[in-house]
Amino acid sequence: MFDFIRRAPGAITVSLLIHLGVIGLLLSVPGLYPAPPEEPEKPPLIQAQVIDLSALRQQEDEESERKQQQEAERKAEEERKQQQEAERKAEEERKQQQEAERKAEEERKRKQEAERKAEEERKQQQEAERKAEEERKQQQEAERKAEEERQQREEDLRQRRAEELEREMLLLEQQRQQREADERERQRQLEEEHLRELQHQKRLEQQQQVVVSDYSEQIQGVVRRNFLCAVDGIGRPSVVEVRLSPGGHVISQRTLRSSGNSALDRCREAAVAKAGSLPIPNDDAIFNRYFRVFYLEFDGSE
Repeated sequence: MFDFIRRAPGAITVSLLIHLGVIGLLLSVPGLYPAPPEEPEKPPLIQAQVIDLSALRQQEDEESERKQQQEAERKAEEERKQQQEAERKAEEERKQQQEAERKAEEERKRKQEAERKAEEERKQQQEAERKAEEERKQQQEAERKAEEERQQREEDLRQRRAEELEREMLLLEQQRQQREADERERQRQLEEEHLRELQHQKRLEQQQQVVVSDYSEQIQGVVRRNFLCAVDGIGRPSVVEVRLSPGGHVISQRTLRSSGNSALDRCREAAVAKAGSLPIPNDDAIFNRYFRVFYLEFDGSE
């Protein structure tokens, strides 16, 4: 029984409510029951209610049957939908089959038409080949005659070209000999011109060396006059780099090779700087080549 109460608590609740309602209704009807005599107050009693288990079982059976009916209806509905889906797929497959058959029929007709056209084209090709064969034979005959004429023309042309080639070879040989003679003459003239140029350059070099030597001596004289220094170590040579402007002004001076005595090196640089301006040639080419940047050598006398 307790297991039934646990499985159907709702049915038990409904049954209790019905019994309590009936009892309340009976008690509320006046005169139905005579008033009991007054009795002294007694402690309240706990009243137990009787539960109709058969009614509960019936309700439970009905509820179970209703749920089974609903489950059966749900399954029937699912089967109906599955049946509809299967019928829809079958209809689609039938339509696809019909479409495939239609396309296959069209493809068969297309192939038949293509075969018919191919047969017509084959016959036309055979006729064209027959005509082409006739034309080829006629063409071969025409080509044979044309070849004979061509060979005759080529023989005539070969003879003419041989004669022309012989004349051209003779002319080319004469031209070659003339070119060689002209080239020998040109080489001779170039050699003479080169020799004259070398002689001219040599004369210019000699003239420039005279000018360079003259102005170098003048510059050395100016520097010697400006050298006023009494420093121990006289006698050791050094080299000073001098840079001049186009006007001969001293731009800078620096010792490239030291005498070993820094004081002596400074005195020699001061002698150059003191000059301020050095004598230079008027020829810009000689100045740029020899005097824009030059080197003064100091020996033991300065």
